[in-house]
Amino acid sequence: MKQCLNLAMLLLFVAALSACNPSLDVIKVRICGDVLVPGHIDAVRVSVLDANRVERRAGVMELVRCPGVNELPQNVELNLLEGDVWIVIQGLKNGQEVMTFERRAKVGADGAEVLVGLNRDCIGIRCALGQTCVGGACVLAPTTDLPSICGSTAVVDMDVVEDAVVEEVSNSTETYCPVEEEDGSDTDDGDE
Repeated sequence: MKQCLNLAMLLLFVAALSACNPSLDVIKVRICGDVLVPGHIDAVRVSVLDANRVERRAGVMELVRCPGVNELPQNVELNLLEGDVWIVIQGLKNGQEVMTFERRAKVGADGAEVLVGLNRDCIGIRCALGQTCVGGACVLAPTTDLPSICGSTAVVDMDVVEDAVVEEVSNSTETYCPVEEEDGSDTDDGDE
């Protein structure tokens, strides 16, 4: 009897742990593309809209941070919203929208993984409701991942790389860090 009780407690504990698995209750969005950071965009706004196009989840990811930049691809996780949803990605430059990509998805209780692309050939192109820019032209918003959505980067077997160091990709001396002011005072108070 005691062994059955211990086994039942163990099974209950395992079931509780699996119910708390955070990887199963989110929408994972992978943003890729060939836009340059900070040349074309400096932030990305990610929105999840319900089937009636009412925004339910949203957030802005700054790509330019001290001491450098976060290049694409980037991964974003949003709290789960089940059902038919729209994933809307806006590329921002100085707080202004310069491009948008929309993708439809069906999200179940286990969450979803969605691939979206921000590509140079869609900068400045505005599409009608229900459409998005792919390859420089407005098309119906896709419901599945498009293999070519990441521009020249192949989606298959894509390796996640560490963030690039600014000096490796540009001769620019910009570091995007605020300049620290020096007041000339000594850090030692001299109080003894």
